[in-house]
Amino acid sequence: MSLPKEPRQLMINLMYLVLTALLAMNVSKEVINAFTIVDKSIGRSNTNIESKNLSTMKNFELSRDDDELELEKREKVAKAMEIAEEARKKTSAMVAKLEAYKEAIITGAGGIVPETGKIKREADLESATSYMITQGNGARMKSELEAHKAVMAKFIDSLGADMKLSKDADPFEKNLPINFDIDNSEKSWSENMFEMVPAVAAVTIINKYKNDVMNSESAVLDELWASAMGEKRKQKFVEPPIPIVPDEKFNQYGVIASLDNSYALPGQTLNLTSMLGAFNADSKGLRIWVNGRPVSPKKGIAKMKIRANSKPGKHSIRVRAQYLDKGKSDDAVARWVPVKEEVITYYVGQPQATISLDKMKIFYKGLKNPMTVSASGVRMSDISVTGGPNIKLVKTGLGKYNVLASKNSGKTWVQITGKRSDGSIENFGKIEYRLGRVPDPIAYVADKTGGAMPVNAMKVQQAVFAKLKGFPYDLKYNVTSFNMVHVPKRGEMPAPLAVTGKFLNRGAAKALLNTLKVGDRLFFEDVRAKGPDGETRKLGGLSFYFPN
Repeated sequence: MSLPKEPRQLMINLMYLVLTALLAMNVSKEVINAFTIVDKSIGRSNTNIESKNLSTMKNFELSRDDDELELEKREKVAKAMEIAEEARKKTSAMVAKLEAYKEAIITGAGGIVPETGKIKREADLESATSYMITQGNGARMKSELEAHKAVMAKFIDSLGADMKLSKDADPFEKNLPINFDIDNSEKSWSENMFEMVPAVAAVTIINKYKNDVMNSESAVLDELWASAMGEKRKQKFVEPPIPIVPDEKFNQYGVIASLDNSYALPGQTLNLTSMLGAFNADSKGLRIWVNGRPVSPKKGIAKMKIRANSKPGKHSIRVRAQYLDKGKSDDAVARWVPVKEEVITYYVGQPQATISLDKMKIFYKGLKNPMTVSASGVRMSDISVTGGPNIKLVKTGLGKYNVLASKNSGKTWVQITGKRSDGSIENFGKIEYRLGRVPDPIAYVADKTGGAMPVNAMKVQQAVFAKLKGFPYDLKYNVTSFNMVHVPKRGEMPAPLAVTGKFLNRGAAKALLNTLKVGDRLFFEDVRAKGPDGETRKLGGLSFYFPN
């Protein structure tokens, strides 16, 4: 087993070796107590390593966002931070596996006694032997630790030339403290570690490897930091003191209140949750994260500014915290205790501007009058629309309708109601509209309503058309009939010609055009056209004369 250079870690491993030797001779109460002391010491060391690693990650974040640092270095820091975050995920996963092995051994030895926090049968020799050797979990744990060590080393060995500082050809794996050296080569690693070992000793062994795993993470983070910043840090690791929560009672009180909705409209129901909060303004044993980002508390309170999400809709902010529990006894191991995560929701609205032209609020009979509805603070799917007298609403999409009017005069209304997120119904009132008749179109021949025209130009015209100009809707009218009155310059005037349809290039209408001469006049009278509302309109007449 290789020994680390740090004094505290060296002491822990030496104590572990001595106790293992004593264990081979006799499982006495003193030996069991010694393992308990070593295990607590390892626990403190693990807490300190985690504090150091969190500090390194914080330094990554601060350097990445430091505008005074040159761009190239900030880019390296950002790249190193991504790798560091992945390394921490791998470490967390490996620690979770070790905790599962430890929990299984503790369960086999009767579990934890709540009053003392100790294993019920600390000297149990069967639990670890059965679980780790007979069931093969010791070999599995060793295999997982070996794989983890290789993965952690690869984070450094695979760095590009732009970040790698050391030109040492040896793999980084040799710098990691996870080792499996054994004294008795006739037995397997699992047998050397766990055969006829008391439960408390087996737990200590696993915690020792947990310590190795966390130290390996620390070595990787240090190397990544040095690579990003461009220099090795030649310093000994000094374990930071564990901040203990002061013994003083809570010395500050305040009201904590929150709303279930940070976006409201007049009359909307809001749910308010409030409580009396107590905290110690002098406490340093407090950690708070907002959306995964650590926030340093000042006098027990953490404050930060958050930019609202750019996307409209509901969003959330997650706040979690830990406090340091130093335990009830002097030799207790201080531990960080998490509290339940709090989720705060808020809403981002869509900036809107609405313009209403009061004189244009009209529904025309015979048309599919399109209408779009919306209500602030209400989802489109929760909006209900009701039509007043003489109109019918046909839904064509989310918030979209066609309004069909059955009369062409008078007034009607449209009422909008919406269901709020809290289940309440909001009535947005009635909006009044007028009912109208589509105006009459105008008759045209050769895109003219009368006047002078060369006689040959009239002879080649195809039809009489009806057009509605200056109207917001693009409507089509078909001419259904008209009368043609030919007034020749010389000779008798023939009888008016009644034409059904719109065409001038067919039958009697075409024959009449062919008789036109210079100086003649031609009138189109009683022109009628039918529109999309099904109503036949009588249009004005047309008068043409032919000077050439």
